[in-house]
Amino acid sequence: MSENSKLKNILILTGITLLLVLLQGSLFQTLFGARYNPNLIIALSFTFFYAGKDELAQITGFVGGLFLDVLGFSIIGISPLLIVGFLLIFSFVRRHLTRGWVLNLFGVCASTFVYLVLVHGGASNLNFSYLSSLTTLVTSLILYVLLSRTRSITASSSYVLKR
Repeated sequence: MSENSKLKNILILTGITLLLVLLQGSLFQTLFGARYNPNLIIALSFTFFYAGKDELAQITGFVGGLFLDVLGFSIIGISPLLIVGFLLIFSFVRRHLTRGWVLNLFGVCASTFVYLVLVHGGASNLNFSYLSSLTTLVTSLILYVLLSRTRSITASSSYVLKR
C-alpha cells in the first residue's frame, strides 16, 4: 500500500469519525434524546473490532474520543483513554478466553455503560446508561452489517475489474 493511499485512508477515516461525532452531538441528540442517544464512536470502534481490525478500531476510538472531548463532551483525553482501554481489554479477553459473539455484544454494552457512568455522572444516571448502551449495541450491529456488505460489494467489483 503506497503512502498516498494510507494518507487517503486516514483522512477518510478522520472525516467519517468527525461526522459521527457531530451527528451524535446534534442530530441524534434531537432524534433520540439524551436517554437513547447512541455513542457512535464506541459503535464504530466495536464494528471494526467485530471485523477483526483491532488496530483500526483503536485508531478510530482514539481519534473519535479526542473529537468528542474537544467538542465539549468531557475533559480532553478521558474519552480516548476509556475507549481504547475498553478495546484493549476486550481484545485481550477475545484472544485468550473466547471468540464468541456474546462477548462482542457484551463488550459494546459494558463499554458504553461504564463510559457513560464515568464521564456523565455516576450512579444517578444508571437507567439512561442502560438504554444508551442498548442503542449503541444496535447501532454497532447496523454498522457491522453495512461494513460487511460494503466489503463484499467492493470485493466482487474488484474481481470484475481484474478480469
